[in-house]
Amino acid sequence: MKKSGILVILILGCLIQVMGQEAARFHSDPKLFLQEARDLFGSRLPEESRVLLLQYEAAQKNGQLEENHWIDLAGKANRIEKTDARLLADFQLLLEAYFQVATHSKAQKDYLSWSSNLDKILQENRNNFSQAQPFLEFTINYSTRGILYQTRALQWHIKPALCEFGFDSAFYVPLNSVDLVASGSGDSITINNTGGRYYPDKRLFFGENGKITWEKLNIPANQVFVILKKFQLNLTRSVYEIDSVNLIDRRYFTNPVIGRIENKILPGMAPEVAGYPRFTSYDNRNRIKNLYPGMDYEGGFSLQGIKVLGEGMASKKNVLTIFYNQKPLYRLASTFFSFKPDQARGINTEASIYLETD
Repeated sequence: MKKSGILVILILGCLIQVMGQEAARFHSDPKLFLQEARDLFGSRLPEESRVLLLQYEAAQKNGQLEENHWIDLAGKANRIEKTDARLLADFQLLLEAYFQVATHSKAQKDYLSWSSNLDKILQENRNNFSQAQPFLEFTINYSTRGILYQTRALQWHIKPALCEFGFDSAFYVPLNSVDLVASGSGDSITINNTGGRYYPDKRLFFGENGKITWEKLNIPANQVFVILKKFQLNLTRSVYEIDSVNLIDRRYFTNPVIGRIENKILPGMAPEVAGYPRFTSYDNRNRIKNLYPGMDYEGGFSLQGIKVLGEGMASKKNVLTIFYNQKPLYRLASTFFSFKPDQARGINTEASIYLETD
């Protein structure tokens, strides 16, 4: 009886093991996995799926995909099958995203950060694919086209496209020396040569450095631009404000001017009426020598698109001083001046004349 009991236990153990193996649809052996994938798609294998499986075969042959990759991929595929995922569409999604990361990641740590985050999502949502689906879609869009966030009306993307990932307290995308572009409805705004971290789950970009120009308004990029330090952007929005930036405007100033920059997407607007990018100086006593021949300016300073404005307060009005023979002749004071290449216009301007005794 004792031997019979042991035999029964062994048989049951083997049956459990066999049943466990049969429960796994996908196996880590490359040839077996690819055949199981073809069996899943059936006789009407979509063209994009056929091409993708051929890419997997080629990557296996040239050594891009190693044994650990296939073990990881099979494990993820089996876990996704146990969720409410759409079997064909979402399996295709997994294959596309995984291939991009496994074959295009810059370093092993990028692959491991991405893989562990997908495992975390699947672990926390065991029966629900709703969290994994947007993550896989993000992976494909980001690694192939540099897209960080998109809706029908708005898209944020980087140039060039990268395939780098990281993980601290949360999953993030590290960015270095890229152009960050927001576009929609035929218009776009760009932050050049910036870096930082983008957190896809929160849609937040924590940036460091960067440059904003007025080039699209036909002002040379090396003549007028803003230099950024640390900043934060919500990529669900088509507008942003950044404090404590340095304006370089070689037309008027020899030193940087500190202030705030605002920018937004403005589809269908002509440059002369757009009013963005918009810079506002913190200082209400900026000095511009020879703003016009024989004329100095002191006061607030703002750029609104191509418009150059002097904006002040009632207690601290902007002042234009007109000189004659290198001596002040007229003093014009206003809370608002608009400057054009050939003229200045003030609102409710006070005019004073200097006399010999002044």
